[in-house]
Amino acid sequence: MQTSPPRGPLSEGEGETPLPFGEGPGVGFQLRNSYEIRKNYHDHLIKIGTKLMKSAKRKVMRDFIFETWRKYEFA
Repeated sequence: MQTSPPRGPLSEGEGETPLPFGEGPGVGFQLRNSYEIRKNYHDHLIKIGTKLMKSAKRKVMRDFIFETWRKYEFA
């Protein structure tokens, strides 16, 4: 999915910083704009949040099933 860069103070081309590209001495530099860096970080946060929500949902369902079972087992 391709998204367009945001408009505003950090639009495409502003705040470009050289980041090392490759390995070893004498490597070149790759320019990445601030939009690309923020988008990658946002995608990373979404992945982490999704994993946490799935884990929480499993725990809630496990506790619900256990409590329901106890209710009928000892009734």
